[in-house]
Amino acid sequence: MAAQQRLPGVSPRLYALAFRVTERTLAMADPRYVFLDDKIVPWDQGTVHVSSGAFKYGASVFEGLRGYWNDKDQEMYLFRMAEHMERFTFSQRFMRFDEIYSPEYVTEKTQELIRANGFRGENVHIMTTAYLKGGAAPA
Repeated sequence: MAAQQRLPGVSPRLYALAFRVTERTLAMADPRYVFLDDKIVPWDQGTVHVSSGAFKYGASVFEGLRGYWNDKDQEMYLFRMAEHMERFTFSQRFMRFDEIYSPEYVTEKTQELIRANGFRGENVHIMTTAYLKGGAAPA
């Protein structure tokens, strides 16, 4: 098998996971928190630097899914989470990311993020993104 090509100036294992969760009303609203670099942070701190490989080269993968609130059960149901996470894992492997976020990890962090945002009584859209974090100098 041929050696894997890397973006110049980017060390391996600099991949991160970011969630964008928005409530669904008449318009998409910003959430209070996002998941970035293995922690939940306020929305306005969930940024990616312009020199990142994700910004410069589009080196990222994403998976969107929906969560539906059930009034009777007082519970959020994530629609086909397992299938979405299988595709997300496949996409990371396809892009040859050095670090692959497991479906179990992403599911756990998604649930934590929904709880942190206090989404109750509303449906949500969840955007999970794994991206090349490190700076990338021109070749």
